[in-house]
Amino acid sequence: MSNAMLEWTCVYRTDNPLEAHIVLGLLAQARLKTHVEGEALAAALGEMPFSHNTIKIFVCAIKVPEAEEILVNYQQTNLSEDWQCHSCSEHNGSGFQYCWHCGKSYDEGQ
Repeated sequence: MSNAMLEWTCVYRTDNPLEAHIVLGLLAQARLKTHVEGEALAAALGEMPFSHNTIKIFVCAIKVPEAEEILVNYQQTNLSEDWQCHSCSEHNGSGFQYCWHCGKSYDEGQ
């Protein structure tokens, strides 16, 4: 196996630690080994320039196609607007796939 296949490749960047952990969880479910840079710097938000607070997620170069497929699916299902639950009428933020009040899925009400 060539050394290029064993190198780490950045597949995702974000300034949001919560989003970084969601992506790491998705990659871990697919049993992809990851390497993270910048996570510790997220605590310094406001004290350092924004460009230095980026969290980068890396996977082994040979696993990039697998990781990219997972990330495309994640980004397609990521809601861009707040929504109201059709079951209990609770207002939910765009980051929620399930109603925080009753647990119903966003998709169940469509």
